[in-house]
Amino acid sequence: MKKLILTLLLIVWASSAIAAGTITFAYEESDKRGSHWIQVTATCTADSSDASFPDTLIGIDVSGTYLMQVRTFYGGTGPTDNTDLYLKENSATGYDVLNTAGENRIDNGANNDFQPTIDGAPSAVPIYGPLYIDIDNNAVNSAIVTIVMDFIQ
Repeated sequence: MKKLILTLLLIVWASSAIAAGTITFAYEESDKRGSHWIQVTATCTADSSDASFPDTLIGIDVSGTYLMQVRTFYGGTGPTDNTDLYLKENSATGYDVLNTAGENRIDNGANNDFQPTIDGAPSAVPIYGPLYIDIDNNAVNSAIVTIVMDFIQ
């Protein structure tokens, strides 16, 4: 009986681990025209059972830079149209440095590019702390999205 219960627990644990959404990162740094650029690419896959994306810390320190531009690309399994993107500063519940410019910016059949805003105007935004990706309002299981963020120092 103990063996059966242990086996069932392992199956439940393994299936929940497989279903979890993921966000992975790639980084590229370069010096162009006297400025230091950092490009962060996030490859995001939604959970296969509830379509959620995990709030995830960008694993490179971009403090002291300016976020210049964000681009979103839908994948082979496109997300829900008008899915929202937030970049939260200092914690997963922190201030959105995009200032809501990422709302409705992830689409099923269109790639998008935009700048964060300050007082409603597109602007380069100073980054003071660690950033977390927060993707909301997707309803497509296993949706794939790529997000490219360009920072300048």
